[in-house]
Amino acid sequence: MYKLVIAVLAFNFIASAASIGGSVLDASGAPIAQARITLWNPVATGEQTAATNESGAFSFPNLAAGQFLLRVEKLGFGSAFREFTIKEDSQVQRKMFIGPAGTLLNPGAESFNSPNRIRIGGSEQSAQRIHLVQPNYPAGAKAAGIQGLVQISAIILKDGSIGELSVISSASDDLAAASLEAVRQWSYNPTLLNGEPVEVETTIGVTFQLAP
Repeated sequence: MYKLVIAVLAFNFIASAASIGGSVLDASGAPIAQARITLWNPVATGEQTAATNESGAFSFPNLAAGQFLLRVEKLGFGSAFREFTIKEDSQVQRKMFIGPAGTLLNPGAESFNSPNRIRIGGSEQSAQRIHLVQPNYPAGAKAAGIQGLVQISAIILKDGSIGELSVISSASDDLAAASLEAVRQWSYNPTLLNGEPVEVETTIGVTFQLAP
């Protein structure tokens, strides 16, 4: 007499989540260990922190889709900022370059260029802007008499909304953060190439000037 045994295997399916990672380098391309990385969602509460390893690498796994601001800090170096809009299950890897102390600079930041993206000068692209949000002048920067130009490398998506942002230079961290907060709310008319919408890489300048 034979007994039929049917084995039932249970599988647990775990949905993969988005992640943001990369490496922190100095202007020569050398990795920077023990840099502090802070990641937060501008529309949510709370933040995550990490430190780069000996290879300069860092990672934030298991993220929900959304908008994130990333800040790099290291004693003896300037800060760096970059903002991301990530989709579900996207795996974002970026290099972050930081310069000497007293600067906010991505001296050799990797290009955003891709085959489906074109480069347009900042002044030309400004003519296509349809929604502008003015940045709030940080109280600390005002009190310290800090003013000047914040330069941001920006990706404008096919629908005219803002994609990834990276601060190129700024007089202070406060001005950089205020600029990113405002610019991510801007929108543009879609840019057409041969009748089809394309992503655009451009440079945006935000000027902070104290009243005389």
